[in-house]
Amino acid sequence: MSSRSARPPGRAGLRARLRIRVSEGASATVVLSAHGRQLLSARFAVKGGGNTLMAALPARLAAGSDAVAVTLTAASGASSVVRATVSVPA
Repeated sequence: MSSRSARPPGRAGLRARLRIRVSEGASATVVLSAHGRQLLSARFAVKGGGNTLMAALPARLAAGSDAVAVTLTAASGASSVVRATVSVPA
């Protein structure tokens, strides 16, 4: 038996928390990308009012500046995209 850990080095177990407020129930798709590569994609059902979305981050996520895009789609089919830059601490 080896004494090495089964977990890969890096940020295993870290989670991203995103807080959003919407006026009506919708579907939210969150995409985290860096340097043109998609690092995370997660889909959530959100209710009208405040929502906290949690998603596991990739274990080998590097520190630096990344882009996040949240696409909200209402039951009527109308959609809206919000983009922001996020900082990943070292």
